[in-house]
Amino acid sequence: MRKLLQLNQHIVYGDNILNNGFDNTKILKTCETNLHINKKDPSPGEQTKFYIINDEFLNFQKIIFEKIKSFLKVTDDKNIFLDQWVYKSSSKNTSTRYHRHDIGEGNLVMNFFIPSHTLTYYISMPNNDEGLLWFKEDDEEISYQPTVGDILIFPANLKHKPDLNKNSSVDRVVYGANFCLIDEDKIDRKTKTLI
Repeated sequence: MRKLLQLNQHIVYGDNILNNGFDNTKILKTCETNLHINKKDPSPGEQTKFYIINDEFLNFQKIIFEKIKSFLKVTDDKNIFLDQWVYKSSSKNTSTRYHRHDIGEGNLVMNFFIPSHTLTYYISMPNNDEGLLWFKEDDEEISYQPTVGDILIFPANLKHKPDLNKNSSVDRVVYGANFCLIDEDKIDRKTKTLI
């Protein structure tokens, strides 16, 4: 992972993993299937967790997991909290906003793990210049133009928003994940909370 963007207090890292041992077309199909079966999320665009998986998706998840372990500099068998979803924005989507993925924005955090980082993988991108991802820290705003196959990792508390893609005939489809390293010694197994 290389440094892509530097804000005052936050860094965005990235890489491109297209053609890195998985079939992106099959990953897109798995994401579309999951979006089709669960259209209840009120988020801008369409968003859902993964309920249907297959061998190709498991292979993709393994590659993502190895990227996370490398980023966290984990060399032994440590537990990592990983909350995964797919996000799709079509030309019909009319809403976007700055948000972040730590607990400060009221996002759903599974159980009691507050994510340290957010990961995005770009499965499909608009076929024009509407694919920017904006980051905001205090009064500073900076953008990045992802391409298909890009993977970004940034702090979960960094505000970000995707541009709308109103004029594109190709949808933006993104695999997203929040993650953090789990300290097993700080888990109270009776109350299922962190000590």
